Amino acid sequence: MVLSIKTNISALGSLNNLDKNQAATQRTFARLSSGSRITTARDDASGLAISNNLRLDLASADSALSNIKQATAVLQIADSGLETIQAKINRMTELSAMAASSTLSNAERAHLDAEFQTLKDAITADTQRIRFNGENLLGERPEFALGPIGSDIETDDGVVGFQFDNDGLFQANDIFEFTYDSATNVFQIENTNTSYRESIQGPVGGIVDGKTFDLKFEKMGVDIKLSSEFDFATDIDPAVDDATFIIRANDPLAPGFTPNDLSNLVANISAEDGVVNVVGTGIQSVSDLEVTGGNNQATQGAAGARPTLDFGGIFGRDAIDFDGNDVLTIGNSGAINTSVHQQRTIAFNFETAGDVGSRQVIYEEGGGVNGINAYIQGGRLYMGVYRSNGANSSFTSVAIAANTQYTASFDFDSTTNTVRAYLNGVEFANQGGIGAALPSHSGGIALGGLNGSTRIHTGATISGGGNRFQGKVGDFLLYNDTFAAGDHANLNLHLRGAAAPATAGFSNEQMAFQIDHAQGTQLIYEKPQTDFMVVQLSSLNVLNIGNANIAADELRAATEFLSTERSKIGGLLSQLEFASNQVSTFKENTVNANSVLRDADMAKETTQVAADVLKSRVNVLTMRQALDAGNQLLRLLNGG
Repeated sequence: MVLSIKTNISALGSLNNLDKNQAATQRTFARLSSGSRITTARDDASGLAISNNLRLDLASADSALSNIKQATAVLQIADSGLETIQAKINRMTELSAMAASSTLSNAERAHLDAEFQTLKDAITADTQRIRFNGENLLGERPEFALGPIGSDIETDDGVVGFQFDNDGLFQANDIFEFTYDSATNVFQIENTNTSYRESIQGPVGGIVDGKTFDLKFEKMGVDIKLSSEFDFATDIDPAVDDATFIIRANDPLAPGFTPNDLSNLVANISAEDGVVNVVGTGIQSVSDLEVTGGNNQATQGAAGARPTLDFGGIFGRDAIDFDGNDVLTIGNSGAINTSVHQQRTIAFNFETAGDVGSRQVIYEEGGGVNGINAYIQGGRLYMGVYRSNGANSSFTSVAIAANTQYTASFDFDSTTNTVRAYLNGVEFANQGGIGAALPSHSGGIALGGLNGSTRIHTGATISGGGNRFQGKVGDFLLYNDTFAAGDHANLNLHLRGAAAPATAGFSNEQMAFQIDHAQGTQLIYEKPQTDFMVVQLSSLNVLNIGNANIAADELRAATEFLSTERSKIGGLLSQLEFASNQVSTFKENTVNANSVLRDADMAKETTQVAADVLKSRVNVLTMRQALDAGNQLLRLLNGG
């Protein structure tokens, strides 16, 4: 043993061990007092990251379970309301059966009708009374407006106005045929979805120049205004003429954001309002996309290459349906392609068909030298911009599936030399641009195919009549501007025609509930359209045998409607039960997994703290012995 007057190696070693042991003891006490195995990131960095993700999953699961409970309450209230209405319908059916008996006088039937009318009024009240958190659960009749109309009943043909009674015999997206018989001077409209029709006599002697005449189809709830330009000498036959019109409801799901909220909108190609609109200074007009005949062909394009209208085709909104041979073209425009552009954004919704492998051009502007395009090839969506014969290009791509609906947006900004691309509102590319502004790129503009040529991501130029899109495009927006990520998210919502997903989204027509922990599954409750049923029942009475029989038929139809709607609700309740079980199981197992990572083993930690205390005592004793070595040195120096 070496005795030194400068350094006590043994004491320092004991002190070091004591410090380490005290630190370990502190961590053990922290785990014991908190009950958690991980008290700081140093305890288990990877375990902490995994546990935090599990905690997020648990929070989502708790929200989903809460939403499921809310949805269950909503559906049970709605079902109870329909059951109440059905009970009234049953009693009204009894009254109509009694009134149909020849043994009663009309005076006696009047007494039955008094109760009948009271029950009818009560049903009307029920449809407004059944609510959850202030929201009507049985559907509220929306405001209606005119949708696409046929080319033979436009303003130039003397049909200058449409007005719809909110209590009319129609629903949103009903298609009407307009007929005129010049021999009898009789007008008729027929709802092709319900086969309801109504006829009225036209004005004798026509309409005085400068004046108008209202065709009031009161039973149907439709008022059509004619001007003196109307040709009373010519028949209008929907079998021959393009003489249909569609009734639209104001979109209850549209968010506050609209495309025009963003500046520099220069093109809006949309089937939702029945026309292809191109707006902006200097842009050439594009033919209306109208309903013609019975096949809903678009007038734009040559025969055999005209896309059709698909009502409610993408996210419940109208779409332009391309069959692989169709194309819509737009002439060169200073606002789109014959000027220099520092910034550009395109945004659209689309649905793929069964083939996503072959090259299919969705949109292109320009030619082989400069331009922008979006196309499908090899199971991917490509969106890109190029200049100088492709010497400078920036193409983005993302995988897509067959028979699937998407939203997409793409922008480039020469001021920052960046290109960004989004699918369903989620950014998938943020990369370098083309190094300068996009030069003038005349050569044509097309939706659904090529209008000349374009350049693709490989650098090759493609041209000709092939490469046409097979699928649907609902809305296509083009801006001479770029936008923040939040605006791209808003574009996604607008193109989906819906407000942002929420715990419970309400509208006149449906309610949406997020019912899974992954935020991917929504249960949609389509509200029963009891408002239309009320309209159908509104004119019923049992004042005579004939009317009683009519009432019996309508009440039978109402019973069938209510039974169908209640069965739908029953199916949704079953779905909620399954979802609740699934989320509860997920939560249980996630809690267990998180417990393994987070929770301290109390027996293990108690044993460890006892060992730590013992080590500390031993360290103190050894330090005392090490310090006593100095005393031994003094005794040796003193001769002791």
